[in-house]
Amino acid sequence: MAKQTTKIYAIHAYSKSLNTTKRIFDEDSLRAPYQHTTLAALAQQKADAFAAQLNAQRHKGATDWVGKPQLQDYKPNGLVRAAQIKTPTQRQRVYTK
Repeated sequence: MAKQTTKIYAIHAYSKSLNTTKRIFDEDSLRAPYQHTTLAALAQQKADAFAAQLNAQRHKGATDWVGKPQLQDYKPNGLVRAAQIKTPTQRQRVYTK
């Protein structure tokens, strides 16, 4: 029997002046497998902390970063892996040397 699709949050920050969204990997899921953020309040706290960090760094010259967590599907049975979690642009990036 297939596992049910779980909803997890991706941690994003958005800058209105740059019209850009930036994503950070959820550190909890890197420490322990399948321990993704599933609570809206916790996701918002993580996103706000990430946005505050970007504002303090003046990332790309902007200081208007705000936390914007995004709810998305996650299937730990291999159909969707952590590396395939949606990016803010919804595109896969290809890096070449």
